[in-house]
Parts: sequence; C-alpha cells; structure tokens
Amino acid sequence: MASTGNIFCGPGENNAGIGATAWTNPGNVVSDNATDATCNAPASSQYLVARNFDFSAIPDGSTINGITVRIEASEHSGGTETLNIRLQDAAAALVGTGKTQVISGTAKVVYTLGSTSDVWAASPTAAMVKDVDFGVRMWFTTAHDVRIDYVTMAIEYTAPGSGVPAQATDLANLMRN
Repeated sequence: MASTGNIFCGPGENNAGIGATAWTNPGNVVSDNATDATCNAPASSQYLVARNFDFSAIPDGSTINGITVRIEASEHSGGTETLNIRLQDAAAALVGTGKTQVISGTAKVVYTLGSTSDVWAASPTAAMVKDVDFGVRMWFTTAHDVRIDYVTMAIEYTAPGSGVPAQATDLANLMRN
C-alpha cells in the first residue's frame, strides 16, 4: 500500500448551501501559516470547503484504501463546538458518512479524522480523488466562534499490479473462479 502523505488543499471556499453565517477568509486554510478561516456564527455556519488536493501521483485504476483528514482548529466562544466533516465527490456533492469532532479551547489543535483503512463509506476511486472538486466540507450548527488554520488530506492506495488496470484484474479473477 502506498500513501500520498499529508497534502494541503488548493482553494478554501465558503459554500452557502446551509447555515446562516459565511466563513471569513476561507482561503486561509491552504497552509499552516497561523492565519485562519473564521466563522463567528450566532446560529450556524455555512460550509467551509477545502478541495483541489493534488493527488495526481496516484496511478489511474488504483484502489483507494483510506482517507485521513487533518484539521488544525480552535474555538473562541468559551465552550465547545461540534464540527461536522464530510467528503465531497468530483461533482462537489456530499458523499459517504460524515464525521464529527468536538473543538474546545482557544489553543490550536490538530484533529485527525479517518485512517489508512477508512474510506468514509464513500466508495472513492482514483479518478474521484484526483478531481479538482474532490475535498471535504466542514460546518457547525450552534452559536460559536470557530477558527481553522489548515486542512490536509492523505490518501492510502494500492496501485494496480503489472500495469494492468484494476478493473481488468478484477475481471480476470472473476473468470478464473
């Protein structure tokens, strides 16, 4: 199994698909630079989208074994906030099963979601994760001040053997049985 290692996202964007309050400076999530995307929401946030991870090194036809997302975040309202996190596919639609992370305290903490063997119930393909719209959306649903410094993603994958696309290998295995 191979890994891309942790890769920073391309653009960070606000998406008004839900919630009442937009993220300020969503483009700040592209690096570990102590400048944050922020949302001080009186009720709920809109989506913060991190997408366009450069996974071009993943060979076509590879099997995606796991997706790990790392988010450096803090909460500045004097309490805790549950951050919702979910993948978006190549069509920028939510896919798979979402995850949650309780954010607490003003000190920035790196939160890790997923693992080397967790695909978030999304059935990702190499083509999907290499698309510029593939990424992750984050949001919260109560009144809080949440700040996110950066988002990275790592993909664990198995490259197709002998230069044969995975679909051809699967077909050959089915014909043998």
